[in-house]
Amino acid sequence: MRDPSSLRRSLLEDRSLRGTDWARAYSNGVDHWLTELSSPLPPVALLALGGYGRRELCPWSDLDLMLVHDRRVVGRALDEVAEAIWYPIWDLGVVLDHSVKTRRDALSVANDDPRALLGQLDARLVVGDAALAQGVIEGAHEHLRKHLRRLSAAIEASVVKRHAASGDLAYLLEPDLKDSQGGLRDLNIVRSFLSVMEVPNAASNLELNDANDFLLTVRVELHRQVDRATDRLGLEEADSISMALGFTTTDAFMRRVSEYGRLVSSSLRECLRRTKVRGGTSPRRHVELGGIAGTVLAAEVVDAMVRVPERSEVIEIDPLALMRLARRASIENLGFDRLSLEYLAAHLQMPPNPWPQALLAEFLGLLGSGAGLVEVVQALDGVGIFQWYIPDWGFVRSKPQRNAYHRYSVDRHLLETILEASRLRRRVHRPDILLLAALFHDLGKGLAGDHSENGVRIVRDLGPMMGLNFDDQSTLERLVLYHLLLIETALRRDISDPVTLASVAEKVVDLGTLELLVALTEADLKATGALAWTEWKAGLVHDLSEGVKRLLVDGELVDHSVPIDEALLCELVALGRSGAAISVRDGFVFVAAPDRPGLLAAVTGALTLASIAIASADILVLDEVAIERLRIVDWSGGEPNVERFKRELAGALVDEDALRKRILERGRQRRPVRRSAPLSEAPAPRVVVDPAASQRATVVEVLAPDRHGLLYDLTSAIARLGFDIRHAKVATLGDDVIDTFYLTNASRAPLGPDEQESLLTSLTAVVG
Repeated sequence: MRDPSSLRRSLLEDRSLRGTDWARAYSNGVDHWLTELSSPLPPVALLALGGYGRRELCPWSDLDLMLVHDRRVVGRALDEVAEAIWYPIWDLGVVLDHSVKTRRDALSVANDDPRALLGQLDARLVVGDAALAQGVIEGAHEHLRKHLRRLSAAIEASVVKRHAASGDLAYLLEPDLKDSQGGLRDLNIVRSFLSVMEVPNAASNLELNDANDFLLTVRVELHRQVDRATDRLGLEEADSISMALGFTTTDAFMRRVSEYGRLVSSSLRECLRRTKVRGGTSPRRHVELGGIAGTVLAAEVVDAMVRVPERSEVIEIDPLALMRLARRASIENLGFDRLSLEYLAAHLQMPPNPWPQALLAEFLGLLGSGAGLVEVVQALDGVGIFQWYIPDWGFVRSKPQRNAYHRYSVDRHLLETILEASRLRRRVHRPDILLLAALFHDLGKGLAGDHSENGVRIVRDLGPMMGLNFDDQSTLERLVLYHLLLIETALRRDISDPVTLASVAEKVVDLGTLELLVALTEADLKATGALAWTEWKAGLVHDLSEGVKRLLVDGELVDHSVPIDEALLCELVALGRSGAAISVRDGFVFVAAPDRPGLLAAVTGALTLASIAIASADILVLDEVAIERLRIVDWSGGEPNVERFKRELAGALVDEDALRKRILERGRQRRPVRRSAPLSEAPAPRVVVDPAASQRATVVEVLAPDRHGLLYDLTSAIARLGFDIRHAKVATLGDDVIDTFYLTNASRAPLGPDEQESLLTSLTAVVG
């Protein structure tokens, strides 16, 4: 009989075997091998636990085994039995989770370790004494049944910890199929709970079986593709697996993953809620909520779940009463009984057009209700109810964002933005408009084309339907259209330039919109990911908004560039006359050197070799000495090695050819930038020359995939053309860069048309 390694290779070559069929074939083959390996067996039992116990071994799954005895075989005899099984497995390099226990020992461990208990609940006999095996299996189920409330609390604690580390399968860009919330581990917990308790309204076994079959199929294919043990569904693997499984697009495949993740996640929440009150007091609260035309929605709260009793007569559920119920569920952290949700969805009346003010008020109350919002909207959305209120929601449901800058799918990002906006609502005069802007700002991503412009069209349709007046709708449209304006301007433009401030002020129009836009920008970026909103970016947005505010108030332009102390300037000029000097002051690195073309290129090259990146750069020329003020960051996230930068710059200024060769060699040695999508699917690089963006210089913006040495190549190309860089803004967004340069020619004037054309050609060649 073939051993597990050779059996795995053989089964992987058979492309007709997928999912549960593959896992069952592999599990059965391992059973046969272990049976032959351990025969004849004394009065002990070899049990398969966990996934192996369920016959769900994936190609690179661990083997989880327990050898059970009843003390008739002890000492060296027991050791010999165990070693005869364990050592051949270790020799194959198969990861083994093993133990030797009596039935009482197994039960004791399960009592203290929820994970061990769950593994035993899935146990089955591979070979040996059936009575011993049955005692362990029945004992585990009986133990869970008797101590369900206490054990579920321990299980929930471990689940919460795991979810915090692994995120949510339904919404992550690259989820963990096993450990993420809604993944296979959660699914098996739900099955374990359902095996010992009666939960009539949980997802049906058929639905859970479908979820298990699909997620197991994806996991098998993932192991097949990468040929190693991993459960992280990366973007590249998602592309190939979606094709292998016959999906027309990766988005459609990831939507299916998300749908099953939601099903499993909601089922687990329901089970945990019910087990919390099992065996204790479970008060029943009756709730009656009025509707639009005096109708009443009668509900009750049982086991922290909202339940709506079905009626024999056909009724229509009032949309206002349901929204009131949803708001209360969010505030009180209540779940929704599954059958009740289906009943509500089947009988919900379409909201009137326009909404009465009471409905809009309750809807806004739901948006501002706090952390319970996410679960309530997910529950309503799971049966299509939320889309009755926001029709375009269906276009973004489970829609992945193939952008490493974003952590979540579009719908979850919108909910997270609403939560962040709710925390900021006391900063603004119109928190209601802020919450609606958070809901609508990315809703246009569900349609083809520019998502901000799509969002404006959605607001124009839904605003009147929701009962917004003309002024509020106009403000909401501007917020959606320009929700990226502040951060993009702060990262790409010189915020001390009067033209920049005037351009933003023209779009924002008034102080009220500016106030809301600042809060929306912060909420949006905080909801995007850990690196999207930093103290530095917050400072840029603040400085930009303060300049725009002053301009809107009295037309006065304020220079928000950080001034350089006059004494420091004099010191730097003196040092720079005799050669390159580097000084670190107030969070900036200053480089002073005799002015010459290509100075910034040499500086960026030296920074590249020192593994330091530039966040922004200002250049000032005094008495033929160039002073470059740089804000730098270390690529690894630590403190920049300025001493190494000094050493590298000394060499870079002497031998430019050697500098270029070293950067090329370093680029070959470095690991490629991990991309959120294949380069073939990425937008084409762009170089945009904007002569109207500043009166003092010509602005050129480069948008391209990030790579080692790119900034050096760009600044070198600019130097070869003989242009001076007066100011630079450098930003990395996910796996892309947006680099902006303010350029003048040899006459210290903005570039002419021919010079602009040469610049465009040269930089396009660099990024192309």
